[in-house]
Amino acid sequence: AVEDEAERAEFADRIAKHPDRYAEVEAPGSRELWRWMAEFAESLRDERVRDLLEVALRGKGAFHRFQEILHTHAPEQRERWHAVRDARMREAIVRWVAAMPLEVENPPPWEAVVPLAIAVPG
Repeated sequence: AVEDEAERAEFADRIAKHPDRYAEVEAPGSRELWRWMAEFAESLRDERVRDLLEVALRGKGAFHRFQEILHTHAPEQRERWHAVRDARMREAIVRWVAAMPLEVENPPPWEAVVPLAIAVPG
């Protein structure tokens, strides 16, 4: 991660000098992000929260409503959602890198990516 403006400027210079050595990472699309949220909602045992999240995911503003429901009605699930989202993002990055003709110079800071299980234990 680029920490400050000087570092950001230095990084921009390196890209400008060697654009062939860099590739922009494509972020997952909104449909994929929405699917992650829907799968997370389906995994919840609390029927009331699950129903609220499923309704929140309908129509415009779904991302904001989803976060608001977690914040207001299920703060204990908020941290779990963030962990699920982060794991899915790491998986997407690993897939993207594997599909590109790249030689990775600086591997990701996380350990090996393991398949994600979002079921609630117990």
